[in-house]
Amino acid sequence: MFTKIMALLTLLCSLSCPIQDQGAYMRGMEVVNLDYQRDIVTCRDGVGFEWEYYGCEDYCEGDIVCCLMATMGTEDTIFDDQIVMVDYSGFYTK
Repeated sequence: MFTKIMALLTLLCSLSCPIQDQGAYMRGMEVVNLDYQRDIVTCRDGVGFEWEYYGCEDYCEGDIVCCLMATMGTEDTIFDDQIVMVDYSGFYTK
């Protein structure tokens, strides 16, 4: 069920991305860990890849975020993509 929710969220986020043609896309994720000492938020996308960004003061585990991702000029891999902007989108209860 969670995977379906994340896929739907990612689809909705991607439809609203105004700069998608310029090497950017949206990805919906769930916050899975907060490292307050290093100020790092770890989140997981719908297929299980984990991403990190700075700024954990406003987040809790289980929050859903929409992340604006930059492709870094590569079209054949996502492993060098970077999170450009994060927007809170809700929370997931199990």
